Amino acid sequence: GRLRQLRLGELAHSQDDTFLRAFEGFSRLVYPAGHPFFRRSFDERKRGLEAVTRADLVRVHDELYTPSTLVLVLVGDFDP
Repeated sequence: GRLRQLRLGELAHSQDDTFLRAFEGFSRLVYPAGHPFFRRSFDERKRGLEAVTRADLVRVHDELYTPSTLVLVLVGDFDP
C-alpha cells in the first residue's frame, strides 16, 4: 500500500546519492552476505520490498511482539 510506495520511492531516491551507492558497493566488497553490515543491492532490496505481503508482516509481528520480549521501563519518583 501507501507505506510500500513510500519506501520504494525512498529507495529509488537513494540511487541518486553517490555516497550511499559507494557505501553499498564498499559493504558488498568487505562483508560477506549474512553479515549485519552487508548491504543488499538496490535490485535485491527493491524485489524484497515488492514481495512483502500483509501476511509476512503479521507473522513477524506475532513472532517479535510477545509477552516474553516485553520490557517495562519506569522513570520518575516512585516506590518500588
